[in-house]
Amino acid sequence: MLPITEHMLHLLGLEKTAFRLYAVTGLLLALLFFLFRLLLQFLGLCWRFYITCRRLRCFPQPPRRNWLLGHLGMYLPNESGLQDENKVLESMHYVILVWLGPVLPLLVLVHPDYIKPLLGASGPLHGREVLTVVEMKQGLV
Repeated sequence: MLPITEHMLHLLGLEKTAFRLYAVTGLLLALLFFLFRLLLQFLGLCWRFYITCRRLRCFPQPPRRNWLLGHLGMYLPNESGLQDENKVLESMHYVILVWLGPVLPLLVLVHPDYIKPLLGASGPLHGREVLTVVEMKQGLV
């Protein structure tokens, strides 16, 4: 039998009883249940990421540096990096999709006509949206 099962049965005081078979079966079923639940959560996470990628497919994006880093490190923090970034902004006028790593998308609104409706919306804001809108309002004032 597994050492962890023996240890659990010893802690429960069931190491020499007839109830041992039922206890081992229950422990293994509980382990199987939690592993299955973890698998379902992971698959749900993958499905939500797939749906997010499908929704973001309509936005233009510059070519990625590689699959793991996304667009990180494409622009150096100096004058030549700013010139490269300006070239990209000239070709994509209104909105740009930038990937920060393999799973974190960032939608950058560049044109004021796209930013106005977002700042003028009167609906409730959730989580990170509040920080983004506050930063945008402070930057425009």
